[in-house]
Amino acid sequence: MSKENLRTIIVIIVVSMIAILSFGLVIGQMVEKEYIYETLEIIILFIGLFATFGGAYLGAKIAGDNARDLYEHQKNQKNYEEKSKVELLTSIKLIEVLNHSKIFENDIELLYVEENDKRDFKEITEKSVININDLIDGYAKPIIELLEDKEIYNGTVGLYKSLLQMFNDCNRMKQHLKVINIYDKDYGHPEDNYILKENERKIIQELYSEYISHVRKDILSTFIEYKFIKIILDQCVQNVLKNIDNENKLYEDVKFYKFLSLPYSIKPK
Repeated sequence: MSKENLRTIIVIIVVSMIAILSFGLVIGQMVEKEYIYETLEIIILFIGLFATFGGAYLGAKIAGDNARDLYEHQKNQKNYEEKSKVELLTSIKLIEVLNHSKIFENDIELLYVEENDKRDFKEITEKSVININDLIDGYAKPIIELLEDKEIYNGTVGLYKSLLQMFNDCNRMKQHLKVINIYDKDYGHPEDNYILKENERKIIQELYSEYISHVRKDILSTFIEYKFIKIILDQCVQNVLKNIDNENKLYEDVKFYKFLSLPYSIKPK
């Protein structure tokens, strides 16, 4: 019971007792003197009965409020524990995703080929870097495993939606690659007006303008697509991270390297 409610009940009891006593005194003035003691006894009896029932009500009220507060506390504690468990599971999966993202960064740097680089196109795109579909899989598969786990429904709506959005964007990036040819060697960059959103097409245009004078022309489209897809999927990761409490962000204690993947991974049971 809150202090405010307790204060209100006490005031009601005190005021009621004063009212009964005042009523009794008025009645006492109206009766004959030889009956005054009998009248006072009746008044005291009423006060005693009121105090007894009032005390019983007050005790029951306090007990009921305490039981309700305890139930709410236990319920909130259970919800908090379930939410924390989901966030911890998500953090463990994100360690895998963030490690993959760092490797992806290394592949983009390998595609930054200048005009004076005489290596063959296939040597660069097929031997030096990971296939772009496999790079998307590195983001998608850990998220799919989370979404397939029934425990995920015990987390917040925001976390679930962010994971679902990432799942959706991984699918869109795969569909995007089927619409265009990322190995196009012609001048300019192939456009996708079906899958990509307007702001995403703008990102590609900005990347093209930024790197057209730095990256070898036959590699440019491949380089831009790798960089673009990483930007989109990394934004999804950041959106997921926003829905995890700081105390459950395990990945902050893990060091990631571009050239070395983590030799060990965590597989929750």
